[in-house]
Parts: sequence; structure tokens; C-alpha cells
Amino acid sequence: MSRPTLKVSHAISLLTVTIALTIGFWIRILPAKYGYYLDEFDPYFHYYATKALVTDIKTKGFHALLEFPSKVDTKFWYPEGRSFANSFAGLYYFSAFLYLILAHLGVHISLFEFLAIFPAFIGAAIVIPIFLIGKKIGGYFMGALAAIITSVVPGFMARSSFGWYDNEPFALFFGLFGIFFVICMFDEENGRRQVLLSILGGLFIGYANSIWGGAKVLNGAIGLLFLFAPLLISPSYSYKLVKPISIFVLFEIFIAGLFPKPGLVRWIIDPSNLIIYLAIVVNLIVALIIMHTNVRTVKLSRMLYIVLLAVIVSGLVVLYLIAPYLLTHRYLSVINPFFRSEVPLVQSVAEHQTTTGLEFLYNYGFLLFLATLGGFFLFKERRLSAYLIVLLFVTSLYLASSFARLQVYSSLMTALLSSISVYFLFQTFSSIKIERKRKEKISKESAYFRAIFGIVLILLLITSAWINWIPSNDRGTQLSSAATVLSRDKVYDWIETLSWIRENIPENAVIISWWDYGYWISVMGNRTTVADNATLNTTRIERIALMYLSNETEAVKIMKELHGNYVLVFVTSRRIGNGYEVLGRVYSIGGDESKFDWMIAIAGLNRSLYIDPITSMPTEYFWNRTLIGKLMPYVFLGYGHFNFEGKLINITKNYEPKSKYYQLPLFKYKLKYGENTRPFRLVFKSSAQPHIGNFYAQVLIYELVD
Repeated sequence: MSRPTLKVSHAISLLTVTIALTIGFWIRILPAKYGYYLDEFDPYFHYYATKALVTDIKTKGFHALLEFPSKVDTKFWYPEGRSFANSFAGLYYFSAFLYLILAHLGVHISLFEFLAIFPAFIGAAIVIPIFLIGKKIGGYFMGALAAIITSVVPGFMARSSFGWYDNEPFALFFGLFGIFFVICMFDEENGRRQVLLSILGGLFIGYANSIWGGAKVLNGAIGLLFLFAPLLISPSYSYKLVKPISIFVLFEIFIAGLFPKPGLVRWIIDPSNLIIYLAIVVNLIVALIIMHTNVRTVKLSRMLYIVLLAVIVSGLVVLYLIAPYLLTHRYLSVINPFFRSEVPLVQSVAEHQTTTGLEFLYNYGFLLFLATLGGFFLFKERRLSAYLIVLLFVTSLYLASSFARLQVYSSLMTALLSSISVYFLFQTFSSIKIERKRKEKISKESAYFRAIFGIVLILLLITSAWINWIPSNDRGTQLSSAATVLSRDKVYDWIETLSWIRENIPENAVIISWWDYGYWISVMGNRTTVADNATLNTTRIERIALMYLSNETEAVKIMKELHGNYVLVFVTSRRIGNGYEVLGRVYSIGGDESKFDWMIAIAGLNRSLYIDPITSMPTEYFWNRTLIGKLMPYVFLGYGHFNFEGKLINITKNYEPKSKYYQLPLFKYKLKYGENTRPFRLVFKSSAQPHIGNFYAQVLIYELVD
């Protein structure tokens, strides 16, 4: 019996993938050294929902899976509560099952710890489907190179690190496996295997859509490719496409439709699936025409192309017109960036912002050039699988430029296309022919080219990763840095606050804060809130914004209307000595003093009343006539004039545009509501320790006193 053998090239490629997995996990686990917390805000609700599911399964058995979507928790969006059916529960089911399996196998770890580490594993493991896709397109070398670039590329890295228990990394993990099966389906000649691959592709991409709404981009790209396949390849190829397309979409809809979100009915009529239906119709028409005619004249062929193009364009126009009735503002703002300007709440979310070309260049550097070149090389292959990768790359760039959160797509596609570019360049160098008298010299010359190119590529990759990409992930989570830009400093004010809330505020109390902090308070503080990061009720958020910006009397009325007992404010500033402070707004640290601009826009108020149009600083009206101005512990002193050495020369009441000095708005720390004041009394303020650069953050909580 002979022993199994493994080619050296294959062994090196597999070793490279293993190294990519190791490097990817090491980079993604870096935030753990700043504190063992989940990152951002949404992951805290996902943890809460997963914990509820795990608890129900333990107590009620697997019957709890059917009951879970009907659960409504009034700790969120009080008094109506939040239904778990409004969440993409595929994430919770996957995580809960894996956690329970590990527990059954004797792995002792808390659910919170497991969910904090889990994204780093998934983020590193994304190199596996990337490797398989690269290998399918160009072999082991291309797959291994794609894996190593993916392990360090930014964009996706930031959203697949320690603590990032959110939808994207998990959905893309399943989605890319689905893309791999779809690509294999294109090239498969055996009918049975093609059916199996279409089923697997549908199941994986369908499940990806049960985890994250952004996964529908994959459906749209596949649908567009199927739609144009008769024009890109040949009409006769439609014979092979109709059956696998139909099977793919059937299983994809089935698996995603099992979950309340996206939901069977809404998912069936989702525009991303409507494109696939249109593709099925177009390919079916082409197949029927070819089956019932033996004529293959150029004239008929051209007519067929014209008819097909007319049908495709007409169908896409109809889909575009009906999309506003089937999609939310968020999805519409991705497709049409101009739609965004009408919705202040959508504008206010950082991940909804657009991405500029300079940001792309800063993030990806030379990889963007390589990826573009790789797309050109791949397009020339004239294969459906190649066209799909190019289409995913082009759409990912458009979507990422329109919606910052979708850089997770562009980063992965950039890594994949970069490896393809390098592969084709190596192929080119290998075939270079220079006139020599001896073949040995020709071979040696080609080898020199390959070696030099390889060294330059490795140096560029290592330099970019070491200087820019890896350091960008060496930061604390939002909670460990108190949601400020001081990401490499341990700012424990929010952690201190949430601990105090759990231990001191009555369990039946309702806390009002700006929606950014809702999940933290509800999950880690274990107290009820009226709005959070899901932004489910825009009217509620408008009322909260109006409450903060109203005078004391009106604010109390709105607060009672919202059933609030406590109100919270989060401030940041910089201490510059002699009792003077500068608002964190000047340095964009991240407190509420930087967020009331959006409160004004969302509440529909006159900006100039609250913010000086010249200095962009709060007006006197803001400090004296609004609730948030009184909740913030600052008294405006005037504009300090500083010389080039940083010495304070004098303080003037108003800003002087023609002054020869630097001017900073100076404040004095002073509480306006104390422990015995009415209608608001101070019940808590965090320790507000100074940090790097003498910046500090502080959370203050006030109780409404009847």
C-alpha cells in the first residue's frame, strides 16, 4: 500500500494558509489587551439576544428555537419593547449552537468570553473561503497569496476583531463559501454535481442573509451576472444556467425565509432576488428560442442580442422604480447616495458616511492598483466565474464609497483581486523572452525578474501591514476607551458608570440618554432605556433630541411623556491649566458636546440658534436655555488668545476674526445641578481621570425630581 503524497507546491501553499490564519488571529486579538469587552454598541444587544436563546434552549429544549422570534423585551424601547423578530437571528442560532456544543465537549468558558473571542476566529478563518476561491480561479499559488493578503488587509480587519460580535464577519464567512460553490457550479460539467453545488451555494448564501442584511449584495451580484450571461458568454450557455439558477434561488430563499428577518414573504419580493427571477426569465426565453430553432445566422443572432438587451434594461428600470417601495432608507442610501441627504438620522451614523478616494488610497495603498489590474486580467479570461469576481470587486468599490460600513466587501475583494494580479504578473515574467545565445541565460533572466518582483511585493506588503494596517487594529474597544478617540488609553468612565447603574438605580427605573448609549445601559447596566442603536423608532429619537434642546420646563414634560426617571449626559474636554478647559468638541474626542449638531438636525431646529455659524461653538442660548446645556458642567468664560508659544495672553468675550493670536473657547468646570436641586438632581458623576494629552471624559446622571 503506497503512502499518500503531497506536492511541494501544494504543501507550501497550505503552510501559507496556516500562517495566514495565525497572523490573522494574532492581529485581531490585539484589542483584548485593553480590556475584555465587546466592541462598539450593537454587539452588546447581540450578546443579550444570544444569551436569551442559550438560556431558553437549556431550560425549554430545542422547542425554544420556535418561540425565540416571538419574544418581546421591554428593557429596550420602553414601553413598547423590542421584538427579537426585528433582528437577524441567524447570528444567534449559529453562535448558540456552537457554544452549547463546546460546553457539551467540556470547554469551560462563559458566553460573554466566547462571544468576545469568536469574531477574531471567524475573521481569521475567512482566509479559508478566500483561499478556495483563489485556488479555483488560478491554483494553489493564487489561493495562498489571496489568503495571506486577506489576513492583514484593513477594512474587514476592523470589523472582525476581538469583541466585534456583529453581523458582518459571520455573514461574509458563510457568503464567501456560497460564492465558492457558485463559481464551482459555473465550471462543473457533471449535471448531478452541478445541482449539488447550486444547492450548497443557495444554502450558504441564504444563511448569510439570515445573519446580515448586507449579504443581499451577493444575491444582487449573482443575479446581475446570470442576467447578462447570455450576452457575456453565449446564448447557448443558457441551456446550462436555467436549472442551476432555479435550484440556487429556491434553496437560498428557503433557508433565509426560515428566519423572521428577512422573513419569507419580504425575502421573496426583495429586489436582490427579483434580479435573479428576471435572470431566470431571460435565460429561459433564450433557452426556448435556441431549442425551437435550428437557424444560427448572424442576423438572427444580432436580433437576439438586441431583444435580450432591451428586455434586460427594461427589467432593471422597473426594478429601480419599485425598489423604494421594497427597501428601507438605509438600503436606498447605499444604492442612491443622493437619497441620504433627506434623512438626518441616517446621516448621523458614522458607518453610513461616504468613503472618499483618498481614504481608499490611504487604507489599501498599492493593493488598490494591483486589484484594478487583476480585474482587468480576470475580465479577459471570458469565464463566468471570472466575471463574477470582477463584478463583486466593482460593486464593492461603489458600495463602500457610498456606505463606509461596506468596506468589508471592498477589502476582501481587493485582497482577492490583488492576488490575481500578482499571479498574472508572475505568469508574464515567466514567459519573458530576451534574445540570448543560450537558453540557460534566458531562464536565469526570467528567474531574476520573478525574484525581484516577489521581493518588491513582499516588502510593500510587509511595510504597509506593519506601518499602517496592523497598528490600526492595536486599539481598545469602544467601552474600554469610553467611546472616545483615545482608543489606546484605558478610559474607564463608562465602565464605572454602568457598574454604578447596576448597583444603585432601581430596577424599575427608566434611563434616557442619546441613542448611542442605549445598548450599553440596557445590557451592561441592566436597566431600561427608551431608545438605542437599532434606531427602530425615528419619532422617539426626534423627541429625545427635542428634550435635550428644550428649556427646562418643556424638557421635563417630554421626559415624563417618555416615562423617564433619569437622564444621562456624556462630556469630554481638555484641561489646559489654571482651571481652564476646552471642550472636547474642538478636538473631536467623542462626547455629547460633539453630537448635539445631529440632535438639532434630527429635531428639525434652527442650527444658528444653538451654534455660532462662525466658530461652530455653542451659543449663549445653548448654555442657558437648553437642558443639555445645563446638564453639561461647563461655564463659558470667553475666547482665550494664545501666542505661538502657547502662552495665554488675554480672554475676550467674543471671537475676534482678525486677531493675530490663536483663539480657543475657554470654560470653567461648574455643576449647574447639584445633589439637592430641582427638577434635576445629580446622582452620579464618573471619576474623570486625566489621560494622554490631559484629555478626560465624564458621564453624569441626573434624576428627575417631582
